[in-house]
Amino acid sequence: MIRWIFLGLAVAPTASAWTGLNWTMGSGASVDVGPEAGATFGGLGQAFLFRGRDEVLVSTLRGGIYRSLNSGQDWVRSGGFRNPRGMEPWILGLCQSRAAPHVVYAVTYHEGIAVSDDFGETWGPLFQPIDRNFVSCDVDPFMPKVVYAVTLPFSFYGSLFKSIDGGRSFTDLGPPLIEASGVSVAPGDSSRIYVVDGFDRGVLYVSSDGGHSFRSFRSPGFYPSKAYVHPTEEDTLFLFIDYAPQFLFRSTDAGASFSQVGVGLPWMLNALEFDPDDPSVIYVAGGSDGLFRSTDAGLTFERVGGLGDSELVGIGATGVSMTAADREDLPRLYVSTGLGPFRSDDAGVTFSLVHNGFRAAEVNDLAIDAAGRLLIATQNSAGLFRSIGPREYEVISGTLPNNAAATIQAIATSADDPEMYAVGVQLNNPDEFGGAVFRTTNGGRSWFRVTIGGFQQPYGIRRMRFAPSDPSRLYVVAQGTDGLFRSDDGGQSFRLLVRRAVSSIAIDPDNPDLIYIASAGLDPAIFKSVDGGETIQLMGFVWDYVNTIALDPTRPEVIYAGMYSGSMIRSLDGGESFAPAGVGLTGDRVLGLIVDPVQPMRLFVWMRGGGLFRSDDGADTWTAVDIGETLRRSTLPSGLIGFAIDPRDPERIYLGNSSVLQFVNQ
Repeated sequence: MIRWIFLGLAVAPTASAWTGLNWTMGSGASVDVGPEAGATFGGLGQAFLFRGRDEVLVSTLRGGIYRSLNSGQDWVRSGGFRNPRGMEPWILGLCQSRAAPHVVYAVTYHEGIAVSDDFGETWGPLFQPIDRNFVSCDVDPFMPKVVYAVTLPFSFYGSLFKSIDGGRSFTDLGPPLIEASGVSVAPGDSSRIYVVDGFDRGVLYVSSDGGHSFRSFRSPGFYPSKAYVHPTEEDTLFLFIDYAPQFLFRSTDAGASFSQVGVGLPWMLNALEFDPDDPSVIYVAGGSDGLFRSTDAGLTFERVGGLGDSELVGIGATGVSMTAADREDLPRLYVSTGLGPFRSDDAGVTFSLVHNGFRAAEVNDLAIDAAGRLLIATQNSAGLFRSIGPREYEVISGTLPNNAAATIQAIATSADDPEMYAVGVQLNNPDEFGGAVFRTTNGGRSWFRVTIGGFQQPYGIRRMRFAPSDPSRLYVVAQGTDGLFRSDDGGQSFRLLVRRAVSSIAIDPDNPDLIYIASAGLDPAIFKSVDGGETIQLMGFVWDYVNTIALDPTRPEVIYAGMYSGSMIRSLDGGESFAPAGVGLTGDRVLGLIVDPVQPMRLFVWMRGGGLFRSDDGADTWTAVDIGETLRRSTLPSGLIGFAIDPRDPERIYLGNSSVLQFVNQ
């Protein structure tokens, strides 16, 4: 359940009204307690798939695959799709057989393609060609076992692959692709295939013989999207062009020429859908500007009024799909938003939020504020969530710019003020690209941007942390060569202190000037500062960059570090030397590391490909405490995760990646 603070109209609960995070969700195993929110991911595939009128299937990138049997009223996360290590792959897109709608293919990030013969209830094994990475697929309109998939390159060019046995084997058809945007098979002609290379100016490859040969045409502009092919006219297709802003182009001669159309569309274009009953009616998902409809084959568009600003917080409309029409009812119109799926049964006049059980937010960071409330920083969703009860949240980023709320990378909470937060975001719009910081002193009812930057604006924000013993001290770890910033006035202003790439930071709980940082790049190392980052002392080089650092609050000479590629290391002499400390751990990357503030000899580590582990002896040895959901959701090819412990009840651990898991320690 979610309510949101939007434009200052709702008032957050006071600290005295909040009873903390003591939720009765079971113990000894992790449970999903995340918000019912998150966008479907259909940019390289289809946003919503349908079997009949009531069954719906979606993919959500980090958030997994969700299935509904009752037109989106209730959603269940698919539990059967895992790689051989037990992890749930990131899903880049789904494609569906038109002839046999129960046949669905899933393309994953760096792990290949898999097929389901029962509309996503179960999945076959993943298949991936050597040195290739599938990014998009489409199915022959008449033969469900014939599937086409394009790849990005590893050491070679990407290419178009074809399978005639349901994804068990593939043949490389070419052409060479630098950055594939997608593959599309004409719905009425299985011999017509469109492949788009989206690199730079872009190239459209067109085959009229099932992929045996191709003609190539220059894209009408930079960074073209996949081709959206007309359902009955195989020579008519649409492309989104450029990055920010984007434009819509149409071809009626199979890509030989294009003309710009789409008068009335906004600057961000995420997905296009034809009305199955009347293909001259076209819908475009336009991000925070909403949903747009054309009734003249794409020449002009008008905004559909059923979705207002309060439904489009954060990332806004990311995908749109329609069910087939029948004799009795209009097609159902589904729109993906940061708050989850919306459905319209009256062609967009009104919409209903249908997200019960849809916990698909991509989580980059977690924090617990001074009132004991859990804060969830998300991307590709509605923004910043704050708990108001068991599995109940409010959105407190409604007054942030939507492009900022859609890309929150980090959250910092004041140790003594329950209404003071700072967030780091990554802006991505026509006027600005890069990291930025916003600050609130009233619990999210209003936000103010804070200037931060060195020689140039940071590429992004990795982590933000207030010093536990000084609420005026705030450190920001930025992405890029300007790595560490410090504020001495609670986040109102910042100074650049460290001009090198920094991956993580740990702050002494009693001394705000004593910090440890880890550098990234070609020379990963660990540094110590005793003056708040004014000067740094090299403690030693490490073989890969450090994902996370933690300090023992009672033994200042003990420092823990979790490696990006590898396991745990530990120093017992204040950072003078480090040694391996991963006995009992499995997995190949430390995603998160926490020291129990009450029992500092107890630590928790979240391992990619391993799950959740606990040490009761200061990292001498480790024991697996959850190898279920924490293993399944430990996939992280890139990006950030959240990991937090409730200081009032340190038996409760929160893990954020694809939604939020709560683990209750036994």
